[in-house]
Amino acid sequence: MKDKLKNTDLRAALASAEKELQEILGRAEHLREWIAVTKKLCAKRGKNAISDDTPIVPGTRRTKASVLAAHVIEVLQTAGKPMHVENIVAELSRAGHPVTARNPKAAVAVALGRRPETFARVGPNTFGLAEKAEKIAS
Repeated sequence: MKDKLKNTDLRAALASAEKELQEILGRAEHLREWIAVTKKLCAKRGKNAISDDTPIVPGTRRTKASVLAAHVIEVLQTAGKPMHVENIVAELSRAGHPVTARNPKAAVAVALGRRPETFARVGPNTFGLAEKAEKIAS
């Protein structure tokens, strides 16, 4: 009869097993998150991009909007005055930088409106270069 487990021993063993299970589940969740992030990184870098000798270095972000903003700066400097979005889109096309968005006027207006340090809104859908941007460009 000495081999029978006492109720208190069973409770302690159960508590220990539950604690261990929670630790394992927490580790599993952490690993799931790590795997998901790593897969996203691999997808962004292309197939076979991560190998043992490849350092993982974050790239610089260069968006279409930042390139568009640079082209608009050129257009506004050439004009020497604020321009309406319609005229900016037309000048961009003439300069060989057509806006390929579904709604070019809206794309330009949003890109310029999100950069108040570079572009000054002087009227409805009319933008000029902010003073700071004019000094940097000169």
